[in-house]
Amino acid sequence: MKYCIFNGHLCFRERIFLSFISKKTIYLENIRNRSQQKGLRNYELDLFSLIDKIFYDCSVQINEIGTKIKFIPGSLKDGNFFHNTIGTRALSYYLEFLAYLIPSINKRINIKIVGLRSLKSDISLETFAYVNLTLLRKIGRSDVRMRIITNLISNTKNTEVILFSSKMNLSVPFQFNRRGFILALQIIFTTSSDSVLTYEDLSSILPKSLMNCELNFKIHNFKVYNTKISFKTITLIAETSTGCILSTDSTLTKKNVKFTQWLDFYRDIFSEFLEQLISGSCVDGVTQVPLLINFLNEKSKKTIEVKVKNLTLSSIQFLREVKLILGPVFGIKFLKDSKKIVIQKKTIF
Repeated sequence: MKYCIFNGHLCFRERIFLSFISKKTIYLENIRNRSQQKGLRNYELDLFSLIDKIFYDCSVQINEIGTKIKFIPGSLKDGNFFHNTIGTRALSYYLEFLAYLIPSINKRINIKIVGLRSLKSDISLETFAYVNLTLLRKIGRSDVRMRIITNLISNTKNTEVILFSSKMNLSVPFQFNRRGFILALQIIFTTSSDSVLTYEDLSSILPKSLMNCELNFKIHNFKVYNTKISFKTITLIAETSTGCILSTDSTLTKKNVKFTQWLDFYRDIFSEFLEQLISGSCVDGVTQVPLLINFLNEKSKKTIEVKVKNLTLSSIQFLREVKLILGPVFGIKFLKDSKKIVIQKKTIF
């Protein structure tokens, strides 16, 4: 079959990625058909604008109300590119999509993207830098580089990111089937204000047993010097002895927040993170889909696998659509003894 039909708006970027690697035309139908505001959102159209800049021969046909799309994939261009986002989604929304594509191509790309550093609806820029790029490097793309620049003037866009990848096509087999023990916990606090996160703050948030354990806590405070855009982002990243990465993050953009609300904000993010540590998963929920995409991009003939406690709804949706467009690439089995789910990539499509 030379084309595939998808229903609804879920996994929008992932469907476009699957179209590129399969070289198949895709049809997206009934996009938010039951919503009061039907059709594509402006940030999805903005993503197509980015695609048009970096690819040859792509074709996008959209009906008048944006509920139906026909997308024909093209091939990536070599060179330098610039994209000024519309600012309704964070920079990581676009960078994640580029990270999907980079391992599957053998082209040099140098792209500068301007937009918002963090929004509640997207992963933080810190998570992208320390988790998503790390996953890329684990499959051999050690040449991928990212530079972050703060915009001091803009009222709407406070950050510029330059993403670079040379003309290489390396691939290294990897596994995420043993969690190991936690080596270190990185806590990254990024804000537009003069606030800082201290060890004393942690002692009022975390259980004493955790604070008194031998886990290596490292706090990094970063200030973005643009007072016209107010935000606070906290990102937690755990490194394990077997190379697994667990992370979570959250962003607040409210200007006037009481101290007790900040404490609740901190407690919620740490509680979510501790649940991941206790579950024994080898990868966090938000990173499941990017990791599965890296599995697809990995070119060796060896079986590769990841072990998780639970699959997210996004992962389930993505696995279904991979099967539809690429065939039975992934195998899934449940381990009764450990109550874990193992996902394996066995075939080369």
